[in-house]
Amino acid sequence: MSYTHIVFDIDGTLIDSNYVSLLSLQQAIKLYTGNTLDLQKLSFSIGLPASNVFKVLGITDIKYVEGLWDECYQQYITKILPFPGIKEVLEILVQNKYTLGIITSKTRSEYQKEFELMQISKYFQYSICLDECISAKPSPEPLYTYMKQTKVLAENILYIGDTYADMQCAQSASVDFALAHWDATQSELIAKYYLENPCDLLKILEVKYEDRNYL
Repeated sequence: MSYTHIVFDIDGTLIDSNYVSLLSLQQAIKLYTGNTLDLQKLSFSIGLPASNVFKVLGITDIKYVEGLWDECYQQYITKILPFPGIKEVLEILVQNKYTLGIITSKTRSEYQKEFELMQISKYFQYSICLDECISAKPSPEPLYTYMKQTKVLAENILYIGDTYADMQCAQSASVDFALAHWDATQSELIAKYYLENPCDLLKILEVKYEDRNYL
C-alpha cells in the first residue's frame, strides 16, 4: 500500500446531502410537471450530473428544470452538514502528510457556492469539477484529469465514494476504491475496502489516532 493522495466524492461521502438532493429534485419535478415522483424512484440520480438525470426522466428543458432544482436545493443547504467524524479524520490525514482531493459531479460554481462554505473545504488541496472534464463519472476521465493535474500515479491514489458512478470511475482508472458505507444506497457495489464509518479509513492506512467518541 503506497497511497499518497486520498480523493473523495462529496455528496453522501463527505456531507450528508443525499436526502436533501432527492427531496429538492422531487419538488423541482413537481413544479415542472405537476407530478410527485417517489423518492425511491429518484434514487438513481445520486452522484450523477443533472443533465444525465433529466435525460433519464425524459425532461428536455434541462436548463430550466436544473434551475428549479437548484432553487429548491438552496432552501435546505444550511441543514447539510459533514458526516460525524469526517472533519476529525480529514485533520488527522493532513497532519500525517496525505494530500487530499475532491472529484465531484458538481460544477465549479456549485462547488464554490455549496461546498467551499463548509469548514471542511480547507483540507483539500485539489478539486476536479464536472465542467473541468471531458466526461463525468462513471467515466474515468475525472480521475485521469486529477492524475494529470497532480502528476500522481493511479497506484498512489485511494478514491472514496458511495455510488456506482464512483465505483466505476475508480475501477476504470485502475484506482483502488473504498466504499463509504455510512450512506451508500447501493449495497451491491464492489470495493477494495468497505468503510462502515470514517475512522475505518485511518485503520486501513494504519494511521494512529486517539480513539474518541466522535471517531
